[in-house]
Amino acid sequence: MEKGRLLHLLAGIFLLCASILIIRFDAGGVMQPDSATQPSRADMITIDTLAPFGKLELPPVAFPHDKHTEALLKENKDCKTCHSV
Repeated sequence: MEKGRLLHLLAGIFLLCASILIIRFDAGGVMQPDSATQPSRADMITIDTLAPFGKLELPPVAFPHDKHTEALLKENKDCKTCHSV
């Protein structure tokens, strides 16, 4: 009987540790501080054009393209305002 109780205790400890690890990894994915380099939306553009020339002084900029196109439409402007080609 004592052996079965020990197995139950070890199984409980294992499940507890596995649960903590799973929760920790899930929470880690949500709390990414550097969202500018990992866009989560299709309209999010990361501006880091100077990165090939060396270390940047500031982090890359997250540019929400849809918000800017909506703002242009409100001012009766089109894509040519920003894009030459």
